[in-house]
Amino acid sequence: MRHTIWYRSLGLILPLLLICGVLETAGARTASYTVSGSVIDDTSNEGIPGLTVKFSPKDDGPDKLPVRQTETDMTGEFSLEYLYDVTYDITVSDTEDNVLYEETITITGNTLLEPIRLKQRGRASISMEVWLIPCYASFYL
Repeated sequence: MRHTIWYRSLGLILPLLLICGVLETAGARTASYTVSGSVIDDTSNEGIPGLTVKFSPKDDGPDKLPVRQTETDMTGEFSLEYLYDVTYDITVSDTEDNVLYEETITITGNTLLEPIRLKQRGRASISMEVWLIPCYASFYL
């Protein structure tokens, strides 16, 4: 009889403890922030489009955050939402995954970063030869 009451009490208390634990864990990171910035050419001060900006959290806790990334728009600007108050490694890379810039920052709220200045390694150029081949056609009317 005493064991039955103890098991019933445990059956009522255990779910409450689990729910409280889940709510406490879920509430650990409730606030999220937006980080914005731009990537510009150091010599011309023009924005560089099409670069990947990656935020890798350094937090190795039990609820490890995912790596977040975005691309710079046509004016070289980027914005990334849903970042938390932890330390991130920021990397900027080109379309071939060459890392052009690295920095470590700590997010403590909505953040506007200083412009990231990159030295362009020269713009890609395409050279092509055009051959004109005469075409003879006969038309019969």
